[in-house]
Amino acid sequence: MYEWVQVEAEDPEYQSIDDVVACRKDGRIELTQVKFTPDPQDPDKRLSWEWLTRRKPNGTSLLQKWSTTVLEYGDDERLAHAKLKTDRKPNLEFSQCLDGSRVDYRRLPSKIKETVDAQIGSEEADAFFESFEFVHSQLRYDDYEESLRSELEYDIDKNGWAYFRQEVRHWAMRKNAPLPDGKIRHFHLRRAFAPERPVVLSQDFSVPPNYKVPDSAFHQEFIYKAANSDGVTVLWGPPGRGKSTYLSHCVSKLAAQDDVLCIRHHYFLRLDEQGDRRFSYFAIERSLIQQMVGAGVSKSGKNINLAEALAAAASEMCQSGRRLVVVIDGLDHVWRDHRDLEQMELLFDSLLPLPVGVQLLVGTQRVDDEHLPKKLLRAQPKERWTELPTMSITAVQEWLKSHVAGGRLQVEEIQFKPEKEIIDELGLALHDISAGLPLHLVYSLEALLKSGEPVTARAVRQLPECPSGEIEDYYESLWVGLSSGARRALHLLAGLKFSPPSFGLGKCLTADVIWWQALEEIGHLLDCREASVVPFHGSLFAFLRDRSDHIQAFRSLAVNVLNWLERESPEYWRRAWLWVMRADLGDSKDLLEGPSREWAIHWLVSGYPVDQLVFILSQAEEVALDTFDLPRLIRLRCLKTRAVNARKFQTNDWGTFYETSLALSRDQNLGAVLWDNLPKLETEELPAVSSLIRGVPANAGRQAIRELERRRTSWISSGDRDIWDTYADAIIRMVARQPEDRADRVIAFAENLGVESLIDLYMTEALKAGNYQKVLAMGSRRNSHELDRTTFAALCLEGIGPSAGFDLVSADRPAFGCLAF
Repeated sequence: MYEWVQVEAEDPEYQSIDDVVACRKDGRIELTQVKFTPDPQDPDKRLSWEWLTRRKPNGTSLLQKWSTTVLEYGDDERLAHAKLKTDRKPNLEFSQCLDGSRVDYRRLPSKIKETVDAQIGSEEADAFFESFEFVHSQLRYDDYEESLRSELEYDIDKNGWAYFRQEVRHWAMRKNAPLPDGKIRHFHLRRAFAPERPVVLSQDFSVPPNYKVPDSAFHQEFIYKAANSDGVTVLWGPPGRGKSTYLSHCVSKLAAQDDVLCIRHHYFLRLDEQGDRRFSYFAIERSLIQQMVGAGVSKSGKNINLAEALAAAASEMCQSGRRLVVVIDGLDHVWRDHRDLEQMELLFDSLLPLPVGVQLLVGTQRVDDEHLPKKLLRAQPKERWTELPTMSITAVQEWLKSHVAGGRLQVEEIQFKPEKEIIDELGLALHDISAGLPLHLVYSLEALLKSGEPVTARAVRQLPECPSGEIEDYYESLWVGLSSGARRALHLLAGLKFSPPSFGLGKCLTADVIWWQALEEIGHLLDCREASVVPFHGSLFAFLRDRSDHIQAFRSLAVNVLNWLERESPEYWRRAWLWVMRADLGDSKDLLEGPSREWAIHWLVSGYPVDQLVFILSQAEEVALDTFDLPRLIRLRCLKTRAVNARKFQTNDWGTFYETSLALSRDQNLGAVLWDNLPKLETEELPAVSSLIRGVPANAGRQAIRELERRRTSWISSGDRDIWDTYADAIIRMVARQPEDRADRVIAFAENLGVESLIDLYMTEALKAGNYQKVLAMGSRRNSHELDRTTFAALCLEGIGPSAGFDLVSADRPAFGCLAF
């Protein structure tokens, strides 16, 4: 029916009827102006001649504005029709002039006709009323929306409608949205109404800034093959070899090539990640398709599957001399963490056989065949797999140099011996004891740094060795020399579902174990953060859980953890883990019966992590299913669905809600808990957490900005518009709170995105943060009524009067005149 539709059209030719502009198949235009009122029953809010002809001195009435647009279009026959759509009800005088939805000019009372003729002319009025419809007495806004939604009842769910509303709001508020020209076409609606919207799962696998490839020659050959040949390459290596880190590094290098598009999925990102979405074939399929859509090489739609999208993308890219690389990493985690291969089999059934122009890179440990996809093994038998080498001597030496240059590592000074030579000797010694295994190198470096003394080759050679290059051998040799207290501490950490704080661990061990002494032995294996203790690498806990004595050792300590949670732990840990811990020890009553709507609301307004709320509800669901309490299971599932949708659909502005919750929270430890989990926070949550006073570092704002920039790097290939809108909002909020003036860069950033409202946001956030001089600096560069109000507030708060001589662009605005009084 229509070629395109625009909401809040920006083209000046539509003038005053620009709320909805639609272009029909024949090229003619339909114009609609929308006027809804808070109370259509109010006599003062009637559709009347007084309302239509009302105007301010030197202003124009609605009648004049609309008639000008309609008559200009009518002259060249481009106008199909124009109308007002409103919930206002016509008063008696106006209704007597109507013939259906059009005004009959001949029915106008003499006084009204006199006013109308004076404003637009008699002939013009007659022509206007013949072309313009007054569609009045519409349902109230909320009821009208519900009637529209009900027309699509069998096509979309409530989440689909909420997403559509969000899309329309975005199209109305953003310049040239949807891209490229602001015109909504059929495929935009199909995408907006999709019941299962494609979502890019996070693939943000962190690569250390000082990362060095294990072997330069291997790396060059591997990258060349990935970028220039078709087929399947399986990269394997034992735990601690650095497969995922290396593949993520390769992705960044491939993404930098203009003729290569790289899409990926990691089955494992972090030890503390909760939920099964990473293992779901349909979530992976939608994520990979959306990555291709974002790169402009595939079309989105609920009827397209991964195999079709891959073939279409590869064909399109081949025609332009480009190639597609698909990375699937962490296959060994699927059986170990999920105990189900069906979803992974579906994925490789869709990926294989590969279309022409595609290279598939797979990362995994060398696990048993029955734990791997059959189609993968047929396409690439194990004997043809590629082993990731350990780090060469040169790579170890370069890695050490980066730590010395960064100031973290201090080497001994030897007279008449250059520092480079000393570092090379240290690198050789580290390579000898580690066989170049990256994880062992990390552990060894941490052990060396504990002393605080300059590192020597002799100190390196006294460390536990790993000559086989297998990290389990290192753990085994280390285990023999550990005290019983250190062993118990490791068993406790490996058995818990959460990462306890250091100050709580001492209370959870037996009386004869002093936590700080145990930490001296095992601290180099752990990352002791402000509010949690986590392993440097998941292989440590895997080693411990595989030991025959692990379950008994953990059970003997679990009751201490329960006592700590019940009696001594700070509020967050008690609320987050007490019910779960009780259930793990056999008492699931609280976990099953405790969660409620009021409990969930209190959780959210306390500023606690949404992901932990969802985890508790998931654990409760498992208990309900195990006990076959189906009514309770349904209630829990409904509650969890609301929690999962909390950020996107339960509030209009999650960032502001979250910031308010944190500001009002009385939990003294919440800031530290959230800061420890910085990579897990949603982008819109970063500004709120970074502005906390308690529990975060002094330079939290700058660190959060760096975290945001790190995420932006991994989003480069994503076309998900929501990501970029959220990024822009978050970066502006955080920059506004920093002491440096960034007005010029903010203006350039906003203009480049075509989102002028970002400047208003910058001003508002700077004002909230007390950075009044930043507000004044922006006020001296920009001119708008929105900025006037913020600048005026800053002047008042700074105590600056009109005689101060500030060179403000908008200093002649009425708001600033108030300062003269």
